[in-house]
Amino acid sequence: MFEEGKNISYRSRDISDYFSKNRISFDSFYESEKEILSSVDWFDGISVLDVGCGCGGLGLALNKKFGVFDYTGVDIHSESIKIAKDTNAIVGFSFENSDFMKFDVGQRYFDVVTSLSCVDWNLETDAMINKCWSVVKPGGAFIATFRLAQNSKSNDRESYQYINYNGKKKGELAPYVILSYEDIFKLGKKFNASKVKMSGYFRKPSEVAVTSHDELFFCCVLFQKH
Repeated sequence: MFEEGKNISYRSRDISDYFSKNRISFDSFYESEKEILSSVDWFDGISVLDVGCGCGGLGLALNKKFGVFDYTGVDIHSESIKIAKDTNAIVGFSFENSDFMKFDVGQRYFDVVTSLSCVDWNLETDAMINKCWSVVKPGGAFIATFRLAQNSKSNDRESYQYINYNGKKKGELAPYVILSYEDIFKLGKKFNASKVKMSGYFRKPSEVAVTSHDELFFCCVLFQKH
């Protein structure tokens, strides 16, 4: 269904239409995301890399809630980045239209790297997670959201979803990557993380998803680096 090993350059305007109006304030994020984000020490000058930033709503939320100004957003969806650049005129914010796997971070490292509703929309999930972790500063954190299932085989990529925010099974297709609970523990061990914190909830899969799972655990996870 999907070209093996290559992230999808999404074209649907539904993405930019949705993220230009939603998830642009801290209160609009999921409770699990707010709990994990609130556990970070948001000190003055903290740097954030947001992988799969959409229209930059997380940057706006972190700026207003915690005073974050050093924010870099990366997204493969060109229209979302165009909107982000046009509407988020905050000094210290920068946006790049790129597949994160092709994004040149250079020699820079970040205090916090986030990827909310992104790595599990992509085919290069493992590589993206590893790259996110690689650019976290010592003492910093990687925060990402995942879909988990107890009976899932590791990195289940057989499920998929339609990009449609009106609940209809039509539109562009995207992977609906489902990990196992064990995958998260393996990541913490692989990273030798000094702390792993998780917050989440059980619910049915998205109504625009096609999957064999009847219930999933949707979670936000923080991995702290030594």
